[in-house]
Amino acid sequence: MQVLHVIFDSVKNSVFFSEVLRPLVDQALNQPEDKFYLVSFEPNSQDAYKFLASYNCVIPGNLTIKIFERLPFWGRWTLRLAANVLHDNLISEINFATCQARGVFAAFILHKALSIKEKNQITKAKHLLQKHVHINKPEIFKVYIPGIASEEVLLVDWVKQNRLINFIKKLKGLLQCIIIFQVEKEVFESFLDIRFLVCSEAMANYLLTAFKMSAPQMEINPFVYEPCDFLMKLELRESVRNELKISYDSIMYVFSGGMQPWQNFELSVSEFMRALKRDPESFFLVLTKDVRTALSELYKQGVPSDRFKVLDLRPDQVKRYLMSADYGLLFRDANLVNWTAAPVKAKEYLSAGILTLHNGTIHSIIKNC
Repeated sequence: MQVLHVIFDSVKNSVFFSEVLRPLVDQALNQPEDKFYLVSFEPNSQDAYKFLASYNCVIPGNLTIKIFERLPFWGRWTLRLAANVLHDNLISEINFATCQARGVFAAFILHKALSIKEKNQITKAKHLLQKHVHINKPEIFKVYIPGIASEEVLLVDWVKQNRLINFIKKLKGLLQCIIIFQVEKEVFESFLDIRFLVCSEAMANYLLTAFKMSAPQMEINPFVYEPCDFLMKLELRESVRNELKISYDSIMYVFSGGMQPWQNFELSVSEFMRALKRDPESFFLVLTKDVRTALSELYKQGVPSDRFKVLDLRPDQVKRYLMSADYGLLFRDANLVNWTAAPVKAKEYLSAGILTLHNGTIHSIIKNC
């Protein structure tokens, strides 16, 4: 059996390792008789391949990773170009039994690539005067929806005391929102042969309300996480804290993730500052790829330099450091993007045996944590 998995949100995404690569590697190891393909569309393929190598993950022989370059997204025509690339380099040569995509962009590309193949098969049959046309379609076509892309672009970093820049950012966000919404509308309302796996119950309710979808088209991704090995946690609490020169008894708070506007790192910093006032020995560990932005916010809010550490880790190292902490911070603004968001970070915190502190703005965390 041939299995294809397509992503558009980059191998540099903070959840790529835990949500895409590791599950696919496990699946390939458990099904050695099947052939798996992972395709990612990146702005720079060479840079993406180098970044992928940094994951320090052994790729099974039956898993092939292909990275294709793409143009910056600005409308469906850019996605159609990517669909042509996918068709010409993979879809035209292989009949996939299972197709999976992560997000509406990847779904659009994959569906269009399969449509090109179907049209070519029909044209070829007509040319050969065949009465019956056999169309090679995947038996399973699933799309995972991790968030609302059209709403995310509206959340931007505002520049204080600069109305012109803020106006331009807002205008750009609105234009992108309209364009992305049209892609979402086509995917959710026209691609009837797709089954959608949504990240939360709140997301399912949003899709049913905003688009002409039916409940049978969707299933909610279960809130499942890997249980914590607490004996290992005790060992790592000591070894990691010795490495970071942090007291074994200090209460350690951790933030793991990116610095996108909707991730509201500033709210987690504010929460830690409140904790620091209660207990001056508290410590804040920040795990992120965007070290510069994190440091800027920490200094801006006046966090003492001996009370925090910012680390840029390989994805396979993150859990080790999480297990040395006591609390995971997950504070977000109250908006549609966060309310419907996937509880990925909460699962990572729980898997590391740490409690999740949050402000009740993510529906799936309220329900499950």
